[in-house]
Amino acid sequence: MQTSELLERHGFKLSHVYLLELIPIIEMMWADERNQAAEVGIMRTITQRHLDVLNQFAEGVTVISSADVDEFLNKLTTTRPSAELLKALRDITIDHLKNKGQLQAKNQTIFNYCVDMAAACVTQFPYKFDERIVESEKQLLLELIQALDLNADEPVSKLRA
Repeated sequence: MQTSELLERHGFKLSHVYLLELIPIIEMMWADERNQAAEVGIMRTITQRHLDVLNQFAEGVTVISSADVDEFLNKLTTTRPSAELLKALRDITIDHLKNKGQLQAKNQTIFNYCVDMAAACVTQFPYKFDERIVESEKQLLLELIQALDLNADEPVSKLRA
């Protein structure tokens, strides 16, 4: 089944295909079962960076309308989507990137944003060194390492590039 059909099946527009790379980051935002204002702000910043890259390659053509971007983000950041929907969207994202031959080119950036999102909000301060990222976020990071086909043996400097 094509990416567009899978998106429509889950209630998304065809234009939302341009935002699929944001799905693992949104999933990370919800890993602790709540979104926080700082996380939503970070998501908006990441989205704008993503759109800037899209627009750079589109050479003046509007790839996705701001209304469609807002609809996508509102649907996934204002009310917690089910874990099943987020997992299904992650699978669609990974398959789409693999089919386009873009997974290896984009996996580091996606993962780095996920780490940034995981570290964005601490529920309790002061926190111990191993409490900065909660257990559910750590588990999701491990799943994303596998899903994004990241090499666990890569040096940290490359992961942060």
